[in-house]
Amino acid sequence: MSDVRSGSYWVDEFQVTRADLDRIEAYIRRTGQGHDLTTLARRVIRGRLRHGPESSAPAQPAWAEDPSVRLWDPAGEWEEGDHVIVVRKVKARGAWVYEPFVGEVIWVESEQVGLQIDGIDQLAVFKRAAPGSEEAHRWHAKVRVVVAEKQRAPELE
Repeated sequence: MSDVRSGSYWVDEFQVTRADLDRIEAYIRRTGQGHDLTTLARRVIRGRLRHGPESSAPAQPAWAEDPSVRLWDPAGEWEEGDHVIVVRKVKARGAWVYEPFVGEVIWVESEQVGLQIDGIDQLAVFKRAAPGSEEAHRWHAKVRVVVAEKQRAPELE
């Protein structure tokens, strides 16, 4: 097993385990409140950095058969349960900027798609667009650009 401080561990060997989920459950019960996925993921990662690799069995969520998270495409084929990265305008330091969010498709209609976005209480509704339309290309490209910018951001952990 690799050293947890090496990149190969995080790329090739890291998996969330049942013990990780048990510790997350205990943490939620102990604090008596809900936590966003980022906070919980950071706890798992910090635990690995402090205590080394976890040897218990990997946890496989129900959607593990298709682990892909696709970028939002308003002309795409979406089904309930699909995982997607979308962008939304948020106010940061007094200016409106686009930020990426991960969500799950809750419902699909011909004109719009309902998403539950991690860390946001209310349901988000995104308009659909005709395949090949300018609007579809523009929004799909916007998501790609925002995600690429985040990947290069030096201030991210």
